[in-house]
Amino acid sequence: ASGKTFSSQRFLRELFLMSGGRVAGSGSGTDLFKNVLASITVIRALCSARTSKSHDSTRMMRLFELYYKGRSLQGARIKCYFLDQDRVTATPPREQNYNIFYLLLAGV
Repeated sequence: ASGKTFSSQRFLRELFLMSGGRVAGSGSGTDLFKNVLASITVIRALCSARTSKSHDSTRMMRLFELYYKGRSLQGARIKCYFLDQDRVTATPPREQNYNIFYLLLAGV
């Protein structure tokens, strides 16, 4: 675990704080930031898998787009690019499929 997810969350938090916590339009800036962080949690469940080297390896790349109006955050978008698409149909030996499948089977 190299801390990429933690680092990206801290970086997003700093960008949000640099805008003074201001969000353009209606709604709370805090809610927008919480929604972005919650989205990261869901995306991690969808794109993580147990590999031979890590029990929770992210198998995709995320691109964060933050939209500003002046110094106020207007919105955010997360684009996902899967790096390991074959894992769905052909899981490598001694590895598991994406964690989301096991969470669904467990009823989470």
